[in-house]
Amino acid sequence: MPATLSLLTSNLPVEKRSYAVGVWAGIAGSGGVIGMVGSGLLLTQWSWHSIFVGLTVVALLLLVLAFTVPDSQDAELPPFDLLGMFWVVLAIGTSVFAVIEGPSRGWTDVRVLVAGAAGVIGTVAFILTEVRAEHPLLDVSLFRRRGFSSGALSITIQFLVTFGVMYLLVQHFQLILGFDALGSALALAPMVVPLIVMSLVSPAIAAWAGLRVTTATGLLTIAVGLLAILRLDTGSSYFDVLWPLLIMSAGLGLSAAPATNAIMLDTPLEKHGVSAAVNDATREVGAAIGIAVSGSILSASYTSRINEVLDRLPEPARAPVRSSLAGALEVAERAGNVGRPLADYAKDAFWSGVEHSALALAAITIAGVLILVPLSPPRKAAESGIRRRRRRHLPWPTHAARTSRSDAHANDRSMASVRRTLDP
Repeated sequence: MPATLSLLTSNLPVEKRSYAVGVWAGIAGSGGVIGMVGSGLLLTQWSWHSIFVGLTVVALLLLVLAFTVPDSQDAELPPFDLLGMFWVVLAIGTSVFAVIEGPSRGWTDVRVLVAGAAGVIGTVAFILTEVRAEHPLLDVSLFRRRGFSSGALSITIQFLVTFGVMYLLVQHFQLILGFDALGSALALAPMVVPLIVMSLVSPAIAAWAGLRVTTATGLLTIAVGLLAILRLDTGSSYFDVLWPLLIMSAGLGLSAAPATNAIMLDTPLEKHGVSAAVNDATREVGAAIGIAVSGSILSASYTSRINEVLDRLPEPARAPVRSSLAGALEVAERAGNVGRPLADYAKDAFWSGVEHSALALAAITIAGVLILVPLSPPRKAAESGIRRRRRRHLPWPTHAARTSRSDAHANDRSMASVRRTLDP
């Protein structure tokens, strides 16, 4: 994914980049939903092994397509930063483990404490290593640029809350509404429509309203969708659940492309590969943290509620009921009509966890807006940065050295359009 974004921004003229990034963001964001639909189709005919066979076929097709794109590389390849890679894997892996295991094992559990401490140590060590490295895995000085850092933070929050809520609602579709794997995937498919539409129009909106306003509005729209989930319950229909999802999807489409543009526009042209990699990494890290946070809150809330009735159950039934809603429903089904109250109570306990998770995700989103508004670069500062970039990289793409006088005027007009995407 980083290579695709870097190719777009380095090979297209300036006036087409924002729209191209919008298309890229819409397709990248909807890919997860489309992938789930494809997986659901495979599972209707074959076992879960077929998913990995399908992914292998797709990977081979992508390998063939890779030969159709232009090739470019540095004349001298720098050595790979193995130490930096070790520290970043340690930091992310142990931090996610601590967040996932904390609610079930307890936050004072030795393994959770050790994992949390390792995450902090790994993060600090990674930063120190990258600052001192001659050829760092990540040039951390890029985060001093307000457009770059605000864009990275925005994308992290967007994917944190999006994948967090998808993790919750897929279980709701299957365990409460009774959908199968394909039905659950198709239930999420309508999200693709507002996501792509808003991704295509968001560059124009950002050019009119500014990056700061557009990104903040998109995140607040996501928060509204999350808060709308609090109005639902276990008796809500699919269409009751759908409209909060569509609101969230529209907010994601509105904010994703401008945030990606902020990262790329605030990075020197020769570092577009690094900035594209950061853009992709923030998506993956945000998604992992979002699933971990949602899963942790859901588990803690469900366990707290279900513990109130465990002493009324036979000893063999307590462990599966306490473990998850799926386990509780299995026990209730075996008990027949006698188990119906248990199933209803377990569903209510599960939905309580969904509400707590949605509320936490909404709070994270709103807190992110409060951080991003002052962090995002003002328009004047951004304009001066773009002027410096024009002097350093005049013109932007390599082929522009051969542009005519009329082409130069066109570049001036396109640069004015880029400046309008940044905040007042």
